[in-house]
Amino acid sequence: MKVVVIQRRTPGSVPSYEQLIELWEREFREMGLLDSVTFHRNFTPETLDEIVGDADAVLGMWIQDGAINEEFLTRHPNLKYISTFAHGFGHFDKEMTRRHGLTITNTVYGDVTIAQYAMALLLDICHDVSAHDRYYKFDGWEGGTPPTYKAL
Repeated sequence: MKVVVIQRRTPGSVPSYEQLIELWEREFREMGLLDSVTFHRNFTPETLDEIVGDADAVLGMWIQDGAINEEFLTRHPNLKYISTFAHGFGHFDKEMTRRHGLTITNTVYGDVTIAQYAMALLLDICHDVSAHDRYYKFDGWEGGTPPTYKAL
């Protein structure tokens, strides 16, 4: 089995690209598949064919509308699995992918995590939670001046 992992830069700095690749390598090594995996930092529509090549699976592919079509699948007959690392993906012909034996998945965390993050940001905006967090981590136990709440 040949696997391609397309790992983009993460938002922020933690974990770094290098740390993510180390994690991927460890997981594939434990499965006995490390020799069959190649890693790429990114791709463009122009480089996608070259990156996918004769892979059986591609992890981390960004799926744009129309990117997965008959021509693409004809050029990559071994391809059986594509996974995005995002919470959604573009449009593609589901019947066509079934005919080619291709499974496409996305990340399952998306909607819940995004809603929770939105609520956390709202609470921070309304109540300056991050200021209180910093106070208790760095000043609060030493008798520093507590922050005041923002007026709504």
